[in-house]
Amino acid sequence: ITFSHHKGADRKPKPTTFLFHEEALPILCPISHVLTHAIKDDAIEVEGSSQAEPFFTSHLQHPTKAVLIHWRPEMLKTPTFRQAVRTCDLFRTSEWKALRYSTYAYYLDRLGWATGFEQKLTRYCFRRGTENAVDGAATTAVRDQILRHNPQTGVFCGSYNNEKVRFIVQDAVLDQPTDSGFLRAFTHMSLTCDPRAPQTVPDDVRDNLPPNPELVQLKLEQQELRLELKRLYGHAFVQGSIGTEAGEEYRQLNRQIATVTKTFEQELKREYRRDYFYRIHNEELEKIIKKVCELHGFRSGDVVLLLCIVIILLVGLGFNLHQARLFFS
Repeated sequence: ITFSHHKGADRKPKPTTFLFHEEALPILCPISHVLTHAIKDDAIEVEGSSQAEPFFTSHLQHPTKAVLIHWRPEMLKTPTFRQAVRTCDLFRTSEWKALRYSTYAYYLDRLGWATGFEQKLTRYCFRRGTENAVDGAATTAVRDQILRHNPQTGVFCGSYNNEKVRFIVQDAVLDQPTDSGFLRAFTHMSLTCDPRAPQTVPDDVRDNLPPNPELVQLKLEQQELRLELKRLYGHAFVQGSIGTEAGEEYRQLNRQIATVTKTFEQELKREYRRDYFYRIHNEELEKIIKKVCELHGFRSGDVVLLLCIVIILLVGLGFNLHQARLFFS
């Protein structure tokens, strides 16, 4: 697939062709996704391209070795991912309005939230993940070409390099082979992913929280102004106060309350989720320790006594106390 203008629609075009192939799992198959969009949008220049089967079952005749699929000229600058627009009674996909980045980021965040990622899932995560996956397998020139970085700029090292070092220094120092599976798992973002992570704050936790003082103050002001507007304009005060200074102040208070409430709810969910990820590791470790102690029939006092006996034996074998401490550290 050739990207001609992915560095700007009409500025500095740098055509780049990426190679893709079929995957057994459809959700991971880029060919299936591209064909789905192309057929749905009728983007293929050749008439009658309304089914995917010919693209997977074609048999080329000698001397043809490959067939280049051309898009219809009017589709070349049509956004692949477009935003939803409202029609008379339903929503449909716009024919030319590109999907907003804010919408894309919103759904990525929801996806990461629902799947249990500890870190916020963003577009940058995918770019960084792709770049780090390519970095160890391709040359520096190819790596920079994939993400459209100019050579010798150091963008990768400055912005995309994984904060988790993709190398086990211990194995290099001890001159021993590295378990590549362990290394990949340790440096992957999904290492701390937990599907059990809460997506909402339970009512019992919410009920025990003190009220937001800023929100309480705004609601008091709103109630006072509401009573005043009712006195002046009756029960239809919302319509009756349009164009007045008091009416505009009331609507401004409503907007402030909505903004503060939304911000407070988002921060509350983030803090509760952050607390979960901090707490769950301690709880899991406690379960492991308790299980091991029960398995061996040791109480905590027994473990301390056993350690003291081992230290005494080590000292008796010629270790000094400092060496015995280093043995356990």
